[in-house]
Amino acid sequence: MTTLHTLHGLVLWGISAALSYAMPRLTRPELYFAVTVRAAFRARPEARSILRGYHRRVVGYAALALIPIGLGAWRDQAAWYSVGTLALTLGSTHAFLVARRAVAPFAVAPSSEREAGLAPRPGLPGGIIAQLGPFVLLAATAARAAREPSPYGALAAAALLCGALLVTARCLAYQSPQIHAAGRAQRDERRFRRITLGVVLGAEYLTAGKACGAALWPAHDTPDAFRAAIELATLGLVLVTTIVATQLGQGGGRHAPTSSAAPIGDRTRDAHWTWGVIYANRDDPAVFVEKRFGIGYALNLGNPRAWGLVVLLLVAAGASVLARR
Repeated sequence: MTTLHTLHGLVLWGISAALSYAMPRLTRPELYFAVTVRAAFRARPEARSILRGYHRRVVGYAALALIPIGLGAWRDQAAWYSVGTLALTLGSTHAFLVARRAVAPFAVAPSSEREAGLAPRPGLPGGIIAQLGPFVLLAATAARAAREPSPYGALAAAALLCGALLVTARCLAYQSPQIHAAGRAQRDERRFRRITLGVVLGAEYLTAGKACGAALWPAHDTPDAFRAAIELATLGLVLVTTIVATQLGQGGGRHAPTSSAAPIGDRTRDAHWTWGVIYANRDDPAVFVEKRFGIGYALNLGNPRAWGLVVLLLVAAGASVLARR
């Protein structure tokens, strides 16, 4: 498994480094390092200078993160790969915050206009059959693993985590704002949301698959083929998601229309974002909003339902950790 662990660590490092480097170009045109600006600002010398400084820092932190990844490959200890990924994440975050502080003086207010779509939103991917799949797998494994009671705790914890992910998917599908209501921008935005929902569903199946494997085989007797399949499925999900998401841009916004009037951005105000990454607005009914810097969605921590979802996810994750002991 040494080669597979090394491949996993290097792929995750490479994806994280590449995404961090390219992220300023993947955000919506009127959001620059999580600050609302006019789309034309990106072409100004000040913006280019800020971008160059950000890129230098990201490259430096990516090089430093290779040290623990190399230690992991040398000592065959998977934990070092996580250390390297964490170091790169923290370093990229620092580079982002430095750049955001430099962009802040150029901020402008977003447009107060809103668009409303009349067409119903598409449902969860795969319909009820695909959504119930992880729970069917867990139930079937529980019936087959009836030889001893020990697997049931892990299977129940996995079912709880899959349930929390399903609730998350429903909130993403029905309680996240729609920025554009027509045209290519709307189609790309919906496609981006479907991809995100597909990732959540894939995470449910991976969670169920790992729990089923742990229930059917002791930890020291798990077939290498099963472990490799889980690792490759995880890598495949990350790779496919990254490729498609980078083609569309964050929120499908790479082809979003821009104008010389007040910018649209993501239709939220800078004042409701802390450090550009934490969103809290009590007057916004959305549970999720698009991230301003990154791929995916952020919770609206001003919405009580968002806190309920946080508690559910923490309980589910805690139950999964306890079930492994």
